[in-house]
Amino acid sequence: MLDAAWNREDSPYNAWIDRDERFLLFCMEGEGSVGPIDYWVSFRNPGDSWGEPVNLGDRVNQPDQRATSISLAPDGRFLFFARASFEPERFTEDGRLSFDAILEGHSSPWNGSMNIWWVDASFIESLRTP
Repeated sequence: MLDAAWNREDSPYNAWIDRDERFLLFCMEGEGSVGPIDYWVSFRNPGDSWGEPVNLGDRVNQPDQRATSISLAPDGRFLFFARASFEPERFTEDGRLSFDAILEGHSSPWNGSMNIWWVDASFIESLRTP
């Protein structure tokens, strides 16, 4: 059961729970974020409560991304997530994108639209604090 600590201004959303209910993955804005909206994990405690959110770090979170969706492969080996961002080198010094940069980047994976990414999920358990 999620307690009152989860009912907050930066409420988690698009949550996904491990099939063995060991941890909960979700999107959330908040203190300690790498980007505007990051991917986080909360581990299940022995008393069936959920621990404080832990940021998944730069394996999946980037400064210019907005996290939207996350899940684990059925065998638990891979973490899948969506990311929308532009290649950093396309931005001008004042943080803007030119129309030409948008057109040029439109067909690349870093085109500002959602793309599906995946990483080895074995790092998740290493984020659990004893």
